[in-house]
Amino acid sequence: MVEVIKLFEQIQNTSNLNDKQAIIIANKNNELFKKCLKFLLDSNVITGISDKKINKDVDLNLSGINILRTFEDVMKYLENNNTGSDISLYRIQCFLKEQPEEYREFYKQMITKKFRLGANVKLVNKCIPNLIPVFNLMLGKSIEEVNLKGHEKIFISKKLNGTRCAFVDNKLMTRQGKIYQGLDHILADLCLLDANDMFIDGELVYKNQEGLSDSSAFQKGTGIAMSKNKDKTSLKLTIFDDG
Repeated sequence: MVEVIKLFEQIQNTSNLNDKQAIIIANKNNELFKKCLKFLLDSNVITGISDKKINKDVDLNLSGINILRTFEDVMKYLENNNTGSDISLYRIQCFLKEQPEEYREFYKQMITKKFRLGANVKLVNKCIPNLIPVFNLMLGKSIEEVNLKGHEKIFISKKLNGTRCAFVDNKLMTRQGKIYQGLDHILADLCLLDANDMFIDGELVYKNQEGLSDSSAFQKGTGIAMSKNKDKTSLKLTIFDDG
């Protein structure tokens, strides 16, 4: 792992993009290096541990608990235990205490996903194709930006003032590929439509039963959609594309 830490710091401290690429390409067969790159840069990997939380005083004494001995163990654990619970914090803090002091800050920044590598997903995937999953949705354009040829047909629909939401692999996801939580009522409806094997693109819209203005309804709906703990049954999914 020490070799991987040095590689990450080398990439971080290298300002030239070509030199960054050269380092990544030269180590593309290093499996632990690749796992660490994916852990840091994949937006679907959530640890549930913030800068503030990682230093929380956790008063636990769990005798017999399985020790996370390597950072590879830590990555595997957090990918499946990302609620930020006290038990998770305790296990992470036990791991950190066992590490040499000179490497603890690196591990903390990786666990909180705050390490500034200086290389984004696009650059890493250019060097190691398809290492990190990328989720892209087609974006709309203003009619003034569309160059029509001859007698091409176009179809126009009213723009919905909501939050983009796609149904992929039985999950509802943001435009950035992050999973929406708390939309079980929408998932249940999609299940009734036998949509499990489909891709569906649409907009999460506030039901607006109280008759708010368009702007106010958008702000309220967006706040609910992006929250972690709010009841989201006041949101509906309006579908505009499927396949």
